[in-house]
Amino acid sequence: RAMARELREHGAVVVFITAPTVLHPNHPVVQYLSNRSRLFHDPSQINVVHEAYNDVVRKVAKEESASLLDLARDALYHPDVAALFTDGIHFTEPGLDWIASGLCDLIMSLPAAVES
Repeated sequence: RAMARELREHGAVVVFITAPTVLHPNHPVVQYLSNRSRLFHDPSQINVVHEAYNDVVRKVAKEESASLLDLARDALYHPDVAALFTDGIHFTEPGLDWIASGLCDLIMSLPAAVES
């Protein structure tokens, strides 16, 4: 919230973006994190924690009347979502193109973009 307000004070348009993932409890990255992290011990909670994060992003975007690019939701409808990721959370080149396309569409739909 503080970041969004600070950005707006300087004339920025704030866009919140949720984080999609294809991680699951048996994914090697999740296993690594659960074995090495002091904060993350239960691999079965990965999706619960990840979705909680996305829920906070959605909530703050709404409370701040900011734009939201809900990639987590959009990924549910992608025909080959696994191809978007290198390791379950970081994006491949096609994944980055997918994000750029969604972000461009969102920016072009903003009133300030239409007026320019």
